[in-house]
Amino acid sequence: MKFRATDVEYWSDDLETVFLGNEEKELVLTISGVRGEGGSYLEWNDPSNACSDAVQRARLTGRALHIQLRAAAAKQLGAKSFDIDLDCDDALLKEVTERLVAILGDQIVVEAGPALKKKALPAKDYAAIKYLNLERKKLKALPDYVRDMTSLETAKLAGNPKLDFDAVCEVLNKLPVKELTFTTDQPIPESLGALSELESLTLDGFTTPKVLPESMGRMRNLRSLLILGDSDVVLPEALADLENLSDLRVRVPSCQMPSRFYKLSKLTDLDLSNCRFTRLPEEMAGMTAITSLMLGGKEERDYAQVFGVVGRMPHVKTLDLVLSRIPDGIEACRNIETLSIWASPGKLIEWPEGLFTLTQLKSLILHGGRFGVVPEGIGRLSGLETLVLAESDFESLPESIGELSKLKYLNVSENPSFHQLPKSLSKLRELNTLTLRENPRLDSTSS
Repeated sequence: MKFRATDVEYWSDDLETVFLGNEEKELVLTISGVRGEGGSYLEWNDPSNACSDAVQRARLTGRALHIQLRAAAAKQLGAKSFDIDLDCDDALLKEVTERLVAILGDQIVVEAGPALKKKALPAKDYAAIKYLNLERKKLKALPDYVRDMTSLETAKLAGNPKLDFDAVCEVLNKLPVKELTFTTDQPIPESLGALSELESLTLDGFTTPKVLPESMGRMRNLRSLLILGDSDVVLPEALADLENLSDLRVRVPSCQMPSRFYKLSKLTDLDLSNCRFTRLPEEMAGMTAITSLMLGGKEERDYAQVFGVVGRMPHVKTLDLVLSRIPDGIEACRNIETLSIWASPGKLIEWPEGLFTLTQLKSLILHGGRFGVVPEGIGRLSGLETLVLAESDFESLPESIGELSKLKYLNVSENPSFHQLPKSLSKLRELNTLTLRENPRLDSTSS
């Protein structure tokens, strides 16, 4: 199989990966492996055409790559070998060569190209490029050509923790970038606020506490902010000035929100799972745009007050809790239609009576925990269309399940003690999906 690889890329993460593609002919060859461990994985065009230890030997001569396949791989892929011309510059060729050697080891021989006058590669029109993916390239500095990408809208730079964030911001400040992903454990520079065109920002890799700069208040076009890491984060007070922010998710061990965050009037999705608060500001009841709210993770909160505020937020339809119990006061949440609770494995879960007054609920999803018994009161949730009680531990469902006349989907998978279905299940005329995976004690004839 011969083709010219006009799209040459590489990734360095847990695996070393080389991607060789030709978009016009719709051909893709991916070679990957763990550095220094031997053994490779080859995928041709589709995951179904994938082989382990497929390469018998390989030779890279200049930009010409020859790969001889083992017999089993040749039979599966319908080709004995690949001959690929790598259409890339010298810098990229050097990086790809290093990855191929790391993956294939002594299975590959690298030779200089023939002593012929090389045909110059056509100059690339960087000014027309809108999408840049340099994730996991082990970069220490941005390539010089990025400055010439005057139409650049998306910059994927995650997985390069040694990149100088301040220097990156200085370059991107002169480009119309709307989306940025970045990995860093450096202090977050004030220059981040100069990226005034950004609409989506994802930051990850934090291992030491971070205080985000007040300059972020100048990022008035920002609509989505996602922060991931293993350290505490303090968000700037100026974040409350981001009038277009609609999606805020901070997935870190602990986060301090700005005191005026309730002024973010366009927020529709808000994740407060790990934020430092005992009570919610009463002003949050005025955040009328929020439809999805994540609150779980902190047991010491005053949930009666918290649920009281949530109950006055008219458009919150989805509520996620990550807790070892279902707190009292949940009955105040009269507007929610989907309630998801993620409990600690093996923790005994008590069902507050107020939960069964939420007749407007359409979906109740409980993962984890140990129920003992599922209360008869669940049959009073007359609006339920979806019920998931998975990865838990309880023996049976109550006969009142048969009162859930709108129920369409029921999942009681992965419950080691579950052994009996209620006879009333036959009353559920709308039920079209019943999932019972990995319930070892369940007798299929018990219903």
